[in-house]
Amino acid sequence: MAGARLGILLALLPDWNVTLVWPPSGVALAAVLLGGRHALPGIFLGALIASLMQQPLPITQVTLYVGLTISLVPTVSALAAGEMLKRIWTKVPHAPRAMDLLKGYIAIGLASTMAASAGIGILYVSGLVSENEVGVTWSLWWLADFCGILIFGPIAWLAARLWKEYRHEFRPGPIIPAIMLNSVFAAAAILSFMILWNSEIDNVSKSLTQESAAAAKSVHQALRTAGADMEGIRSFLYASEHVSADEFRRYTAAEFSNRELHLNAQAVEWIPRVTDPGKWETQMHDEGLDRVRLYEIDNSGKRNPVARREEYFPVQYVQPITQANLNVIGFDLCSEKLRCTALERARNTGKLSMVAPVFLVQLDEPLNAMLLAVPVYRPDITLDTVAARRTSLTGFAIGVYLVAELIEGALLEANTDIDLHLFDVGMPTSSLWHHTRPSSYRAHSETAMPEPTLVNLQQGLNGSARLRFADHNWLVVATPGETYVQTHRTWTPWAVLALMLALGIALSSILIERITARKNIEDERQKTDQALLKAVAANESKSYFMAAASHDIKQPLYALAILTDTLLISKPGESAAPILKNLRSSIEEMSKHFDTLMDFTKFQDGSFEVNLVRFRLGDLSKRIDFEMGALCSRKGLTWNIDIEDVLVWSDPDLLLRLIRNLLTNAVNYTETGEIYCGTKTNADAVEFFISDTGVGIAAEEQEAVFERFVQLESRRIGAAGTGLGLSIVKKIDLALNLGLKMSSVVGSGTEFRFMVPRASPK
Repeated sequence: MAGARLGILLALLPDWNVTLVWPPSGVALAAVLLGGRHALPGIFLGALIASLMQQPLPITQVTLYVGLTISLVPTVSALAAGEMLKRIWTKVPHAPRAMDLLKGYIAIGLASTMAASAGIGILYVSGLVSENEVGVTWSLWWLADFCGILIFGPIAWLAARLWKEYRHEFRPGPIIPAIMLNSVFAAAAILSFMILWNSEIDNVSKSLTQESAAAAKSVHQALRTAGADMEGIRSFLYASEHVSADEFRRYTAAEFSNRELHLNAQAVEWIPRVTDPGKWETQMHDEGLDRVRLYEIDNSGKRNPVARREEYFPVQYVQPITQANLNVIGFDLCSEKLRCTALERARNTGKLSMVAPVFLVQLDEPLNAMLLAVPVYRPDITLDTVAARRTSLTGFAIGVYLVAELIEGALLEANTDIDLHLFDVGMPTSSLWHHTRPSSYRAHSETAMPEPTLVNLQQGLNGSARLRFADHNWLVVATPGETYVQTHRTWTPWAVLALMLALGIALSSILIERITARKNIEDERQKTDQALLKAVAANESKSYFMAAASHDIKQPLYALAILTDTLLISKPGESAAPILKNLRSSIEEMSKHFDTLMDFTKFQDGSFEVNLVRFRLGDLSKRIDFEMGALCSRKGLTWNIDIEDVLVWSDPDLLLRLIRNLLTNAVNYTETGEIYCGTKTNADAVEFFISDTGVGIAAEEQEAVFERFVQLESRRIGAAGTGLGLSIVKKIDLALNLGLKMSSVVGSGTEFRFMVPRASPK
C-alpha cells in the first residue's frame, strides 16, 4: 500500500490520476523472484486494494468488477517476468554478463507490454477509456510498470536477498553497482519527464491565459462600442427639447445605416421619466399610438396596468420597428427590480449602467439579454450632486442586446479549439450567471456539454482574464478543446525519457563488462588543458604584440611623416625633392598598410564595437569626397560622387571604413576611366552604388577576393596592398547587416551594392 501511495504522489499533475512510475510492479516482481508462485495471492490482493483506492466512493458493482479484473493483470505480468528472469539470470549476482542484463530488460519490457495491453483493453471495454485516449493511456501505463520494475524491483530484490542469504557473509559482486546505477538513471529519467511534461502543461496554461485575455479584450471592445453608441444617442437627445418618434427614427437610421448598430443589437429605446401616466398616454395617442398603455408584467408573464407610483419609466420610442419591439412600448422598466436598479444607478452617477442578464418582454423565448442605459438630464442644470441629477433627469437612452449574439460576435476571431466561459463574478455564487462559447468540436458534437461551474473549471487546466465594464466584473475562463493540448505538446519529454533510460541501460551493461579507462581519459584531459593553456598564451602574446605595434611602430611612422613634410617645406634641392616626395609616398603607403593590418586584427578577434546612431549622409559624403577626390586626381581618374543627404541608422565610422576600403580598392585596380559613389533612396533604406571601370574580377575569383591576404596581382594597378581590405569589408558588412552584393565583368569594371536602413526624423 505504501508503494501505491508513492505512485499516486508521483502523478504528472496533482489533479491527474496518472503516474509515470508504479512501485507495486517492482515489488511484485521481487516477490515472485524470491517466493515463486506462492507470492501470487498476496500480489493479487495488494493489486485489488490499490485499484479500489483509486476509485471514487461509493464503490459500485462496475468499479468492483473492473478492479477485480484489472488486479489479475499485474499478477500474471509479475509471474511472466519472474519466470523469464529466472531463466536468464542464472549467475546473478556473482558473475553476471552484460548480455544477460540486456535480456532482462527485454523481459521486463515484454511483461510491461502485456500488462498495459490487458489493462487498457479492460478499461476500453468497460467504457472508462475513450477511443481517443487509448494510445496515450497505454503508453503511460506501460511506462509506469516498466519504470516501477526498473527502479523498485532491483531495490526490493536486493534488500530481500541480502537479508536472507548475505547476513553473515556479504559478497555483493558487480551486479549491485550496475543495478543501482540503472535505478538512478531511471529515477532521473522519470524526474526529467515530469519536469518537462509539467513545463509543457504550464505553457499550455499560459497560452490559455493569453487566449482568455484576448477574448476578454474583444468582448470589452464590443461593449465599449455599444456604450459609445448610447452616448451618441444621449447627445442627440440633449440637442432637442422634445424628440418625436419620427426624429428618433431618422436619427438612428442615419447614424447606423452604414454600420448597422451591431448585428447583435435587439433594440435602441428612449425611456422618458413620466410622472403623469394619463398625460403620457395622451401624448402617445397624439402620435398615432392609440392602444399604448403603461403596463407591467407579473410573475406569470401577464400584462397588468402599472401600480400607483410617483414616477414611471416606460418605453416610448424603439428602433428598429419590428412587431416584437412594438410590443414593448409602454412597458415600465421600473416595475422590474433588476432594470430599476440599473436605471437608478445610472441616474445617480450620470454614467452608463448595465444590467445582465434579463429576459426581454418582447420575445417569446427566454433568451438572456443585457441593457445598457445612459441618463439624459435637462441641459440647463449643474449636475454636481446626486440630488441635482435625480431632480433634473428627463429619461434614459437604452440599448438592448442579446448576450449570446453580442459575445459570439465579439469572439469571431477567437481560437476555435478552446472553450470560452464568461462568468459574472459580481453575482452571488449560488446564482452565478455565465455564457459559454464551445470549441468547434463540442459545438458539432452530439454529446451534450456538461453544465460548467467556475469551481470545476478552475480546478482543471485553464487560463483566465478579468473584464470590468459598467460596474460589472466578469471573468473569462478558457479551457482546452479536443485537440488543443495535443497541438501544444512536443515529443521532447518522451525523447528525454527514452534517451536517459537507454543511457542507464547502456552504462550499467558496460559497467558489468569492464571498468572504463578513467585514468586514460584523465591523462588526455590534462593534455588538452595544457594545449589550451598554450593556445591561450599564444593568443595573449599576439594581442600584446599587436598592441605594442600599434603604439611603438606608428609613432616612428608619424615622426618620419612630419620630418619629411618639414624637409619638403624647407625647399630642398632639385635632386633631393623627388627623393623626399617618394619617401613621403612610401611612408603613407606603409601607414595605410599598417592601419589595415590593425583593423583586420581588431575585426578578426571581435574586439570592435558597433555603435548604431541616427546621422545624415551629408557629413559622410564630404569626407569621402575630400579623400577620394585627391586620390583619383593623382591617378588621372574621373571622380563622381552623388550621395543624398538623408537620415540613416547605422555606425558612421564602420560605414565610412567600408566605403573607403571599396573606393581605395577601386582606385588601385583602375587605370583609366571613372570611379563612382552614389545612392538611391527608397522608402525604408538607402541603396549605395560603388563602381569603377577597372580590370574587373572573373566569376571564379569573386568569392576568393573576400578572403584574407588575397590580391589579384596579375591585374593590380598602383601600389601594393595587404590583401585585407575586402576581408575587412566583409566583416563590416556582416556586422551592419548591409547585404553587400558584387557584380563584375573582366575588362569592364566592378560594382558593389549594399543597403543602409533609413532613420525616422524622431
